[in-house]
Amino acid sequence: MNDVAAAADGIAWMSTEPQPVQVFDHDVYTVLLADDPTAVPAALWQVAPAP
Repeated sequence: MNDVAAAADGIAWMSTEPQPVQVFDHDVYTVLLADDPTAVPAALWQVAPAP
């Protein structure tokens, strides 16, 4: 994924502050990556609903 695609997805890849949950698309999946699983429910708004 290039910088333009990352910016379009709203992902702060080069952020100075660590993100509690990283949300990104990979192929047909949306991936949520978190060190603390209790942070995942608050990030679910970033996941598009299934068609």
